[in-house]
Amino acid sequence: MTIMIPKSQSRTVCQACQAHCTLVATLEDGRVMALHGDKDDPAYHGYSCIKGREMAAVHRFPSRLLHSMRQLPDGRHEPIAVDQACREIGSRLRTIIDEHGPRSVALFIGTYGYCNFPAQAFALALMRALGSPMVFSPQTIDQPGKGIAIGMHGLWLAGNPPLESWEALLLVGTNPIVSMNGGLGPNPARALKRAQARGMKLVVIDPRRTETARRADLHLQCRPGEDGAILAGIVRELIATGRLDNAFIRDETTGLDALKASVAPFTPAMVAERAGIPAQQIIEAAAILGNARVGGVSAGTGANMSGESAVTEYLLRVIQTLRGWLLRAGEKRPNPGVLIEPLPALAAASGPSPCWDMGERMRVRGLAGTNMNLPTAALADEILMPGEGRIRALIVLGGNPVAAWPDQIKTQEAMRALDLLVCLDPRMTQTARNADYVIPPKLQLEIETNSAFYEHCGTAGLGGWGYDEPYGVVCPPVLSPPRAQTLRRNGRASTG
Repeated sequence: MTIMIPKSQSRTVCQACQAHCTLVATLEDGRVMALHGDKDDPAYHGYSCIKGREMAAVHRFPSRLLHSMRQLPDGRHEPIAVDQACREIGSRLRTIIDEHGPRSVALFIGTYGYCNFPAQAFALALMRALGSPMVFSPQTIDQPGKGIAIGMHGLWLAGNPPLESWEALLLVGTNPIVSMNGGLGPNPARALKRAQARGMKLVVIDPRRTETARRADLHLQCRPGEDGAILAGIVRELIATGRLDNAFIRDETTGLDALKASVAPFTPAMVAERAGIPAQQIIEAAAILGNARVGGVSAGTGANMSGESAVTEYLLRVIQTLRGWLLRAGEKRPNPGVLIEPLPALAAASGPSPCWDMGERMRVRGLAGTNMNLPTAALADEILMPGEGRIRALIVLGGNPVAAWPDQIKTQEAMRALDLLVCLDPRMTQTARNADYVIPPKLQLEIETNSAFYEHCGTAGLGGWGYDEPYGVVCPPVLSPPRAQTLRRNGRASTG
């Protein structure tokens, strides 16, 4: 599909979050006057997230850095030419590695860096070149259960049925009408309205009566943190009532007897007492899901930041498998891949894979990594713990540890204890104020953007993630970077 854009407008792809929505920028005198969803876009149909719509304001922030900064002995920062900053950072990293080994250097990829494929790739390549395994990300704080559940359960390589075929949808702790995150595709409100109009049933598990919960056929308004118990109760009820795809379970799965034993205590009465919901709702939820030939399941940040996120995500995959809500041999895969190479188109399971107690072991309590990286919550302690193996240098890509990690006071102390702290960030955040060097990147409207990240989300999602049709967009920069002060090699600013 060819989309014609007037000369006074330009397209871009929001890189601020997982939505990666396509936006139209209205330009005037070289400035972006407005950003809005592209109604002609065949995937998003005009949808845009609040982060994308406010992107132009970020470019105009008075606090935006237009040149790199270096910390002085008194704690103040002065401008420095980026090439000089890179030389100094490289020299200091070499000294630290020579004295303390590669493990003394760590990388934290923040949310903004995590959604940027090229930045993430180069950062990981740097760590491999340095020989350091100390890589951390927000995944271990935000949604660690998703990756761990994949390892525990395994992936169905053929993928999921398209959203347009679903007869039921189970959402846990997510509000896609507002947040976009939640397994309803690139335009969640539109998709939900169309799906319910053709008869799809919606079941929502959420302590809040959210915008999405108000539209549910059944809303289980439970106590926070009881998602795993409710899902176990639904699984038990599906098994007890025989609402299973027995042929698929026989041919493609193992462990049904162990599953039956594990969920046996989770009767409707027991779950009702724990979760603070009527027992009948467990029975009704299982009936809705059990009577749907095809469906989807998804959990969001609310469920994934609880203490049982891996159990919640695993049980969602179990429900999907028990019902056989997966593409089969001979069925059409809706998106064969455009900007990324998807999983092999095989109607087969990958099988379980290692997902915890793997990789480098930390000094803090002997913690090891998972398939979602090393535990970020322990990184401040790892920096502060004295002795051999202490992390002495930290590179922060698009993140703000002082605001994002647990225990802000301890994190601030850890940032100050480092021999070298480098932040790649367009602003002097709470973390950057402690940094030896701050290197500001170009912002979203100043770089080429594409839809690869959200397409990638569809490869491991439970359904409703990624694009249900071949779709890809690559957009050139909308703006040129603002002209910064030129810098002499001694780091002092000069006019021009």
